[in-house]
Amino acid sequence: MADSGKLTVVIIEARGIKNTATLGTQDPFCSVQFCGRTVRTPTCDNGGTTPKWGGVMFTFPISTSQFEQDLWLNVKAEGVLSSTLCGFAKEPVRKWMNGELNDVWIDLRSGGKLRGKLHVKVKVEHPSIRPAVAAVAPPA
Repeated sequence: MADSGKLTVVIIEARGIKNTATLGTQDPFCSVQFCGRTVRTPTCDNGGTTPKWGGVMFTFPISTSQFEQDLWLNVKAEGVLSSTLCGFAKEPVRKWMNGELNDVWIDLRSGGKLRGKLHVKVKVEHPSIRPAVAAVAPPA
């Protein structure tokens, strides 16, 4: 059996994120990190505390040795000189190993406090994972 699969992460939107702007409206983006690789969405200009990225999709290769790794999701506000963290989440990949496309809202935290929610879709595809099969009732 091949030991290569795919982790798919789709970033949709966030709501209620920490406002880090002192003047004007913040411009958030979301970065996704898995096994040393980091990718990010485009910046949502004037997204404020409810940015919408509309379904930016990222894929990462995954092997069985990476099933116990964490997926890091960081929402930051773009700045002139640097970016400021609005909130983050660290999620174990194993929680999505059901072969299904998981459509979830994830809590974002910063400084030990809840800092909003991030709407994502996550799927792990690997030869060792079998999707759940719905039970079919026998004909009456």
